[in-house]
Amino acid sequence: MKNLDVNEKKFYNMIDNDGELLFEHVEGWDEEGNHYEYYGFEDASNECGSDMAKLHDYGKAYYYYDGKIYLISVYLPNFDGAGVNILEVESDKEEIKGILTILFNQYDINPDNPFEDEDMLGYLIDDKPWAKKYFSLFQN
Repeated sequence: MKNLDVNEKKFYNMIDNDGELLFEHVEGWDEEGNHYEYYGFEDASNECGSDMAKLHDYGKAYYYYDGKIYLISVYLPNFDGAGVNILEVESDKEEIKGILTILFNQYDINPDNPFEDEDMLGYLIDDKPWAKKYFSLFQN
């Protein structure tokens, strides 16, 4: 993962407007120490109440922009960017595979054998053509 030396707030605002949001992730815990994971910052703030959980102050937002996958650390109390990283295939294979696994699940594609359902894979490629360049991570 390569950390970018940029103004995090400005970069987050720019990528939020111009990039493709892949997903947002934040964790929370309740008073008994139970761990919760939420996807989507807005959903997290709504769902954590029913779980009686407190959200962590920082969440992660993943974006695709300009041919790269970015991980933005977001300070949730005021939605400011707090860190900007580029995921690199060589060093971040597992994290990128995790992102694609989430996409596969959204398209009802089996992440253990994503190439068996060519129709659904075709829909994914039509919607997110950038994802195809990472498919090699799933080939043996």
